[in-house]
Amino acid sequence: MAPTIIYVHGNGNQIAMERLRSEWDHALFGRDLGAASRMAYWARLRYAKPRGEAAELEAVAEADPAQRLVGPEAFAADVLREARQESGVATEAAADDERLQKWLLRMVYDADALANGEAGGPAEALPLPRKLRIAAFRALVKRTFHDVYAYFFGGMRDPMRQVVETTLAGAGGPLVVVGHSLGTIIAYEALRRIGAQANVDLFVTAGSPLGVLEVQDLLDKPLRVPDGVREWRNVNDARDLVALDHRIRPEYAPADRCTDFIVSNGSDNHHGIGEYLATAPIRDVLRPLFTGEAAPLVTAGGLRSVSKPETPVVAEEAAVVAPEPTAGSTGSEPDERSRSAAVLVGKGKSAPIRRAAVTTESVIGPDERVRIFDTHLSPWRMICSLRLTGPTGAGAIGTGWFIGPRTVLTAGHCVFSSHFFGGWASQIQVVPGRNGPGDSAVSTPFGRVTSTRFSAIDRWVAGENADYDIGCIHLAEDQDLGNTVGWFSLAAPPAEDLAGFLLNISGYPGDRGAGQEQYFARNRVLRVTERRVFYEVDTFGGQSGAPVWIHEDENAPPRAIGVHAYGTGGTPADFDITANSAPRITPEVLEIVTEWVQQDGGWPQT
Repeated sequence: MAPTIIYVHGNGNQIAMERLRSEWDHALFGRDLGAASRMAYWARLRYAKPRGEAAELEAVAEADPAQRLVGPEAFAADVLREARQESGVATEAAADDERLQKWLLRMVYDADALANGEAGGPAEALPLPRKLRIAAFRALVKRTFHDVYAYFFGGMRDPMRQVVETTLAGAGGPLVVVGHSLGTIIAYEALRRIGAQANVDLFVTAGSPLGVLEVQDLLDKPLRVPDGVREWRNVNDARDLVALDHRIRPEYAPADRCTDFIVSNGSDNHHGIGEYLATAPIRDVLRPLFTGEAAPLVTAGGLRSVSKPETPVVAEEAAVVAPEPTAGSTGSEPDERSRSAAVLVGKGKSAPIRRAAVTTESVIGPDERVRIFDTHLSPWRMICSLRLTGPTGAGAIGTGWFIGPRTVLTAGHCVFSSHFFGGWASQIQVVPGRNGPGDSAVSTPFGRVTSTRFSAIDRWVAGENADYDIGCIHLAEDQDLGNTVGWFSLAAPPAEDLAGFLLNISGYPGDRGAGQEQYFARNRVLRVTERRVFYEVDTFGGQSGAPVWIHEDENAPPRAIGVHAYGTGGTPADFDITANSAPRITPEVLEIVTEWVQQDGGWPQT
């Protein structure tokens, strides 16, 4: 039986129902699906007549000047007051709505930051004067909050859910449900109420606030994947004001039925449904179902995310407890604390740990790598494909990444391999930001450089794994490519802190052809020792030397905490786990690396 796709639109007044349905069809499939798609059109419950055809930017340009000039707190207070009045909720009887106020204020602060180019860069903002950009982002905040408030506190919850339930009941065959913004909340609650009878093969949420704690507080507990849903895909842009908390998998059980994807939404406010529908995690899974088109071999897309471990393990050997120094910068110089931290921390040591058997890098369990291109979240420009060049041959040797204008960090065994010492290669070529098919000699947009000067900490010799398998490629004075592509910050968090993070690895796996593209994986820490971190992150041959990085704050630059080296394979007696592994950026490593960068003219002391 042919499937039916049900759309549940988001905040604000909408154009006429059939036109809106057709626009979603065209954004997703390139044509109108006719009876195979339906729109759960709840806008008629909130708005007297459909929105006209005039572009919303025209309304933005005529926005109330006061909306553009008042401070964030005052604007948030005005929006809350309007929402209460509109929904008929008296201030003295509005204790429950305080749970939404924090979300509202966070949205306003992020809106102003985006308008000022502080959260994604000025190129990410609307092509309008700053005051109009503020008005545009604040208009999204106001519209979103008014509708969400009306849903939870204005008596619209049951009527809106009923629209979705009626639409679902009238559709035949297996179902796909796609919700946007507030529509994801309505669809989720409707599917929860219908239960196992829903028969939904795929539930897609885009730009969803279902990850927002203040919204979750207002939903029935326990949070879970609706019983009738076989798979849930949650797709968000990290700059989307509505979806400030981007991931649902850790909270909605069972985790194996839902996956989070972070994508790049190029709409004016990074929330547009048309742009979401065109992203690979939605488009590539739905087009084959409804049009018969094969999924494309090359996909853009986002990252897959999994939940944090319930009981992260810190090995007994992890005795180093140190301050959390950082060095480097993403495109700018570090502050004084970051620059001087390395030389202020002592070199605490403990008994050496036993070494696990070294095997190839590996995919651990299900393959959760995601191929990425130029997205705002991935630090792809700073990450390089490394290639040997010489008189008798050439080939990829791994991944590197800039930590300064002329300093590239990688695995020690990549730069001091037996092949290199054998003399058949005289140079290492550094190719940053390789994303796209082929591996031709054509330069990337950011150029390519070569080097013959290298350093390493406890370099890899005689096949024995050193505790610190970390190497460095030093570029010539006229090869300051890091100033163009940016560079990573470094972090040396204590072992007990590191065990609580989800880790990311971006690099160039050998199974896809040397230097063709990066893969991104995000997964949990399995164990931390004094010098190493072990994790479930999927890797493949060629990603040796890749940065192991964390995002402590979605709006903050990535910080590298290790250099990916190898997989343990099997179940070695040393750790009784199957894992991939990296030497950590410890305080003593940070001190050495800081000296390397300074020798190359980076991180100047002032």
